[in-house]
Amino acid sequence: MSKVQSPPLTLICPDPTIHADEIYDLTGKVFSGGNEYYGWQKYCREYYFGNSHFDWSASTIGLMDGHIVTHWGVWNYAMRIGTARVKCGGIGAVATDGRYRSRGLMTFTGNENMAQMRRCGYDLSVLFGKHDFYHRYGYVRSWPGRHWSIGVSELPAEKPHAAPVLLEDPPRDAFDRLYNRYHAGLTGTAVRPTFRGPMLQWGHKHFAWPVRGRGAPTLDGYIICSFGGQDVNVAEFAGDTEQVLRALRLLADQNGCKKINFMCLHHDSDLCRRIRRVSCNCSTTYTRNGGEMVAMVNLESTMSKLTGELSRRLKHSELAAWRGELLIEDQTGKVLLKIDRGRVGLAKPAACRNAIRGGMHVVQLVVGTQDPFETIDAAGIKLTGEANRLLPVLFPDQHPMLSQRDHF
Repeated sequence: MSKVQSPPLTLICPDPTIHADEIYDLTGKVFSGGNEYYGWQKYCREYYFGNSHFDWSASTIGLMDGHIVTHWGVWNYAMRIGTARVKCGGIGAVATDGRYRSRGLMTFTGNENMAQMRRCGYDLSVLFGKHDFYHRYGYVRSWPGRHWSIGVSELPAEKPHAAPVLLEDPPRDAFDRLYNRYHAGLTGTAVRPTFRGPMLQWGHKHFAWPVRGRGAPTLDGYIICSFGGQDVNVAEFAGDTEQVLRALRLLADQNGCKKINFMCLHHDSDLCRRIRRVSCNCSTTYTRNGGEMVAMVNLESTMSKLTGELSRRLKHSELAAWRGELLIEDQTGKVLLKIDRGRVGLAKPAACRNAIRGGMHVVQLVVGTQDPFETIDAAGIKLTGEANRLLPVLFPDQHPMLSQRDHF
């Protein structure tokens, strides 16, 4: 990696055998409050860094005066975009030593890290960041925050086929397999495993049904939730929708709860479709510059992995017989899609009448942040030729969402 001369900041990838403890110390001082410092150290060693998908080769530290003064962490995971999977860098533990702040050091660190992720073969990057900061590195809104809730009386009153059992030591592998099965095709979700250590409670209880086997138990469904007042707060679930709703009704009744709240519920999930048929509530929060954000790292590699998904979308549209080319351009490069009656491939970029040309907001089209024409209008992306016909077919609203259990 590079050495920046002004300021005299040496930027390198961290070596876990040399830098791990110092990174835990730096991030502990920044992110843990007072008495939680030593708990943070344990958390980092056993879960956050040490037993996870943290990518040491793609992360960046800045060295000055013989020690680490900046850190930009990358967690490597596969993200779904429809049926496709792209290599996504989840950004976390972005920290500057308090004695070295207000010198612009993180600007150098962040810019170098974006280049390093590209060198390491990343396609996209996602983060959950503070307001008015990460746009300078090419990040834009990935999806709005959504909170869904439903009254217990709206849930089916029938008993579930198998009663949910409280697990003190939930089997991560079994949970991950079930999660992947029921979240296949949902844009924005992570392909598990991500974190690999024991499942942390975080104040939540883990219920599953039925639990069969000992060494490698098999589950039909699970719910991860907490109880507060008259609310059930659901962090995650997987399984047959009807059985999940029946299990939630049973758990709510047993704990005297009247309302179910869902955290990071995917709009296109079977369960969300189901509760929209009855009375429920959804509150949506849009953050102008902060919160859930996404950046394109490499347009060409991303689109190469999306050709199958784009072909699927075309084949099921009114443009199934369309033939021609479409040029897409953003701040990271250009790609030329060759389209032939529902089949999409990539070719060397060339002049093309049909084009989508924009900057960092093109990534919002790729992940389906919102209605594509809203993205076009808001970001000033230019469409020429028949791009306006292809746009809603190739890049529809995908309602992307990442489970809170996969946040970094």
